[in-house]
Amino acid sequence: MKSTTSFFISALLFYASVLQASSSNPNPPHQELVACDQLDQTIKIYDTKGRILWKWSSYSDDTIPAAAKADFAHNVAEAKPLNGGRQIAMVTCGGCWAILDRQSCKAVAWGLNQGWTHTIEVLPDDTVCVAATGGKGGSAVFLYDIKGEKALQPKMQNAARFQFQNPHGLHWDGERLWVLDDPGLHQCKIGRETDGRFTLERCKSWFFNEVADTDSGHDLRPIPGTDILVLSTNEMILFFDIAKKQWLKERSLNWRIAKGVDPC
Repeated sequence: MKSTTSFFISALLFYASVLQASSSNPNPPHQELVACDQLDQTIKIYDTKGRILWKWSSYSDDTIPAAAKADFAHNVAEAKPLNGGRQIAMVTCGGCWAILDRQSCKAVAWGLNQGWTHTIEVLPDDTVCVAATGGKGGSAVFLYDIKGEKALQPKMQNAARFQFQNPHGLHWDGERLWVLDDPGLHQCKIGRETDGRFTLERCKSWFFNEVADTDSGHDLRPIPGTDILVLSTNEMILFFDIAKKQWLKERSLNWRIAKGVDPC
């Protein structure tokens, strides 16, 4: 049992997201890693020696209603650091998402959707975006308005649903939303109508078969300090240059069934 637990922690650290000190500091004093722990369905932050520095559970957070706590403890799937690590955006396959405040260890925004949620991005203008598949809501990208009191009131969040085939990855580059779907990568424009309703326009798509014989995208991440996205599929690790709008075929890696990828 001890060796199994050690292996599990090692796997967590390998797939975790890295929290660094401010980029203005050329010699950050430490690194931290944020991970989803499937053993006890929590979000944890580790130091690089594997020691737990911080932990969040829906059952210990009184901002999450009792009726939603079990869904938040159903396959925690992703955790992304925000605002220099002061907040964590997370999702569960149970159809929940939240933005967690590290200092208070409580959700400052949370919501529900009708699919198996895979990933989350926080956009400008108090907008949360999640991608989900299956479930009652089908495969789609969802947008939520979390202004003011809406943040902790899911029924007030004016959710909008946009159909995709099998979306698993999201990245906001500051201007456009990138959606990793099957069978490729979509550049999308997010907007609002005068009545506040969300809009999502697919501007252009790049397909996996342009670069490799692969399908089923799983994870999408930017490489820090570059214009390059790295993504995983069933058969490959692929790279895409946002500035040049093209696949970087020479960087492709043969790595079968890689569910997660996170450059440090």
